[in-house]
Amino acid sequence: MKLRRLTIHRLPGIDEGFTVEDLGDGIHLIVGPNGIGKSSLCRALRALLWSGPTAQRASVSASFDRDGELWLAERDFSRMRWQREGVEVGPPELPPSHLEGCFFLGLRDLLDPKGEAGRGVAAEVRKQMSGGFDLREISDSFHQQLGPRWGRHEQKKVEDAERSLRQAARDQDELGRKEDSLGILEEKRHQGEDALRQLPQVDQAKDLIDLRAQAAEVAEKLSDLPPQLDRLTGRELELLKEREGEIQKHRSELVQAKDAKAEAGGQLDSMPLAEPLPEGKLRIWRGRADSLAAVETEPRHGTTRQPSRQQWPKRRMLSAAMSTRFRISIFPGRRNCLPT
Repeated sequence: MKLRRLTIHRLPGIDEGFTVEDLGDGIHLIVGPNGIGKSSLCRALRALLWSGPTAQRASVSASFDRDGELWLAERDFSRMRWQREGVEVGPPELPPSHLEGCFFLGLRDLLDPKGEAGRGVAAEVRKQMSGGFDLREISDSFHQQLGPRWGRHEQKKVEDAERSLRQAARDQDELGRKEDSLGILEEKRHQGEDALRQLPQVDQAKDLIDLRAQAAEVAEKLSDLPPQLDRLTGRELELLKEREGEIQKHRSELVQAKDAKAEAGGQLDSMPLAEPLPEGKLRIWRGRADSLAAVETEPRHGTTRQPSRQQWPKRRMLSAAMSTRFRISIFPGRRNCLPT
């Protein structure tokens, strides 16, 4: 399969997505300073072809040319999809995942002539970077013409430079690993910021759950209360105080009534009659008392009249009443009696 286009939508260490397209046949060399995404392109391609820790955090897509057919590959984090000529199909036959390192050559593999991996690729890169000339072949032809000790000093310098180059390649690999971990840390930082922004909503949700639990508890308690509480108006304390005042007033009146009853009972016990007089006799005695009071008041007005013949019987009856040894005592509200 030949890669024609690669698009990175989201990948640890990449802030903004980008696309590399119009890729032709042959070797493509990516050169640039640290942090521009060279290793990220390799990680994106690995995520498409093989699963791994980076693949679960990657959203990438690419198009390939395989035997003249257009193949599309899309990975959206854990979901992977392949299409051949617009029809969704299963993945093509790919090398095992443990051999993926053979398809990604580092700088040390490309520039170390003694390395076994990528020897032909490194030679092709050196030839293309030298304007199409095989400098190694040209150098070997010069060594055949020169003596065995020719250029020993220069050879030592070259070996020192190669050692420095290998050290630089190791440093570059270390920087690449740190760059990969930096992307993971950056993603964790974004996740932490998202969690921090969601923290107020989580606290509000917890408070809402607590309030709903309290409301359910109050509703359950209210359901246990008697239904008569619906008739409460809020003036119950005021009405209760009024009723207490009325009760206190009635208690005072009851005490006064008991005192009056006791006093009346004492007076009743002091009366000589054991039983009350009949109502008819009481009316007679009241009339006589009124007539007697009228007679007694006449001299006070300074007038004296001789009674007529019709008044003489009344005078005699009053005289008889005055001469009797009884007196009338009338007490309003008590029993009427004739004390001796």
